[in-house]
Amino acid sequence: MPSSKTTSATKKPQKRGRQKEVVYDILVECAALMKDEFWKQFYEDLAVGKSTKGIYITNGVIQTSNKRNGFVYSITDKAPQVIVAELHHLLTTHTSICSRKDMNKKRQFVKEIEEELQEYDEAKWTSIKRKNIRNMLLVDYAIHLNKIHSLSWPATMSAYQTIINAFESKTHSSKDVIYSNGKVRDIVDIELSEDEDSIINTRQEQVSEYVSEEPEGKMIMLQNLFDPYISAWIKTIKS
Repeated sequence: MPSSKTTSATKKPQKRGRQKEVVYDILVECAALMKDEFWKQFYEDLAVGKSTKGIYITNGVIQTSNKRNGFVYSITDKAPQVIVAELHHLLTTHTSICSRKDMNKKRQFVKEIEEELQEYDEAKWTSIKRKNIRNMLLVDYAIHLNKIHSLSWPATMSAYQTIINAFESKTHSSKDVIYSNGKVRDIVDIELSEDEDSIINTRQEQVSEYVSEEPEGKMIMLQNLFDPYISAWIKTIKS
């Protein structure tokens, strides 16, 4: 009888902790690449089809439950290194999924940017050479447009895309930026649309010509503009 009790006692935790069958071997390989325990567990769970925090996986496609502002990502025929890089960006951009290490990195990044921004309070826009600083100031301006025009969040992200695209397509230059006291105050010909629900570049015809000539890979895509660091910065902007 004692031996029978011992056998029964050892079987119970095995039953409770029974492992699910691995559905996606590639995600097990992704987990093996992770030094951050949070992401290691994330990929191990996903490998057995376990969904978490608003995302799910079906037939090798990972997507968010929020179709409007989410993403759809296929892991088929991709190397583990590619998956962990691309999926990390998508998850930290479109969802609240992130590890403690990720959050600390975001906070440190924002702190460094805030400290550097203080040096430009009395500067001219043309004297700000660092791209990250300019981008943050333009994010700040997009948030400003959100407030004064009561834009939706997607429209605010689109406004930022429109602004960045204006400079990349060279319809605009530094001389079009009105900047003072550490903030962008206005950008010439970046205006509210007639239906008052979006921000447009009134030099749009030039933008259209530029985009049609550019390879697809160089087109400025909305999903790549609002990366996790810019998102972290947005949350720090004071009203």
